[in-house]
Amino acid sequence: AVLRRPSIFSPGALGVLALALTVGRVMYSPCVRRLFRNAALPGIPDPVAPVYETCSDAELIEKVSLVVTVKDTCAQAGELLGHLASIFPKDMSVFYAYPAIRGCRHVPSGEAGAKLFSNFTEVAVGPADAPI
Repeated sequence: AVLRRPSIFSPGALGVLALALTVGRVMYSPCVRRLFRNAALPGIPDPVAPVYETCSDAELIEKVSLVVTVKDTCAQAGELLGHLASIFPKDMSVFYAYPAIRGCRHVPSGEAGAKLFSNFTEVAVGPADAPI
């Protein structure tokens, strides 16, 4: 009888190699680890204790300006500004910058912003300029 050496390319060896590569990919890939982590965690994160003191609406109005920039989602301006109006005081300074492209020129974001904020400024930037 002739004895043959086991081949390095036997089906069992290839299976072990594939399993090792898969496990290695899972262990070292941040995306795959996050996928498993997110599947195991509840849908709502635990509340986080605030680090800073809360500030009054008067302090926000006096010391903060809200700058909103959009790149190509101008059609959602009304919903976006409405959501911001539910969070921030009406008298806060709001600057809304958008690109002067065909999809944004006819959206009445200025009207929506003026109804929601008393100090609203709309800024149109060039089509090739970044509004940020």
